[in-house]
Amino acid sequence: MSPDSERRGRSPRLTPGAVAAFQASLAIAEQLAAADPSHAGWQHDLSVSHGRIGDVRTAQGDVPGALAAFQASLAIAERLAAADPGHANFQRDTSVSHDRVGDVLKAQENPLGALGAFQASLAIRERLANANPGNANWQRDLAVSYYKIASHMAEAQDPAAASYWRGCHRVLRKMRAGGTILDPSAAGLLEQLDRAFP
Repeated sequence: MSPDSERRGRSPRLTPGAVAAFQASLAIAEQLAAADPSHAGWQHDLSVSHGRIGDVRTAQGDVPGALAAFQASLAIAERLAAADPGHANFQRDTSVSHDRVGDVLKAQENPLGALGAFQASLAIRERLANANPGNANWQRDLAVSYYKIASHMAEAQDPAAASYWRGCHRVLRKMRAGGTILDPSAAGLLEQLDRAFP
């Protein structure tokens, strides 16, 4: 199961033209968002633009720059989610932003900060999945969160990782039982977890 599959779009190709286009897009999004701070669509576009710049900075090896961009994206996503708690996609955007911040903090060897970000993402995904158990996308996001935390804790040899592996196992089993076709990585992980937690 690849946590990268949760991202809003794929990582940008780092040609000079692509980098310039993302920077130009961010500048336009900033102008529009500043012109009407109450326009949720423009604020969302700005959050996405910051996220794309974060992807660029990550690919360039600029970890501090990536963190700043992802934190800017998260701050906007949190405002939008707070202003419209019923908007599920805004809630999901916030969870994705938390994960991206967590990934960078992990790269900076800040395991506690990374764990806090991953757990914040998990809390949102649990709410979404519980509110709509039939939504396969929310369930898969939840499985990804359990996977990320379990992997992170396992690297630190934290025995609490087992509870998150069990959470991931529970969600994937539920998806399989409900007829969801799992991608190969998720199906392979489920087979491993079936053996570990019969």
